[in-house]
Amino acid sequence: MTIRIFAYSRSWSRLSSAGAMLQRVGSVFFLASVLTGCSGSEDEASRSESKRASSPTSQSNSKTAPPADTQALAAPARWYKQENVSRGGALFAEHCAACHGKRGEGAFTWRQLGADGKYPPPPLNGTGHAWHHPFRVLGGQIKSGAPGGQGNMPTFGDRMSDEEIVDVIAWFQDRWHDEIYAQWWQIEQRSKQ
Repeated sequence: MTIRIFAYSRSWSRLSSAGAMLQRVGSVFFLASVLTGCSGSEDEASRSESKRASSPTSQSNSKTAPPADTQALAAPARWYKQENVSRGGALFAEHCAACHGKRGEGAFTWRQLGADGKYPPPPLNGTGHAWHHPFRVLGGQIKSGAPGGQGNMPTFGDRMSDEEIVDVIAWFQDRWHDEIYAQWWQIEQRSKQ
């Protein structure tokens, strides 16, 4: 998979197979997600079922749960494959976990300005605001760092390839509940219009 990522303030190129995959998956909903999930291992299926069954409001930053009307949305099929998630997990542990936490839980005070006048690392596990951003913004921020000095996020474009950045996004999106992912998917689709 070849992906080209451009500067944060501009857009991610949709010249890649991942971009094409995202567009193709757009209209496929929960049924496809269930069918593809059946081919995974029992551990993956158990983890996915428990992730989907637990409520996002039961997590530590419950104020960021999606509005109640998003819970009625059918969850679209996920754009990534299990191998993206596996590779992304190793990359996240190496490059991201020191700031964002082992499970992507972020800093407890992520909504409050630090002494340096910048925001601490936000959660990426679906309890923060990452799901409010389309794919190109997520990738652009990883590649180019925090925009306008808003945080201390360094640039990773010199340390990770575009494919590796895609894998990291797959890893943390895999932690999102279906309701969160469905809301993100709508934001992603609107960003392409």
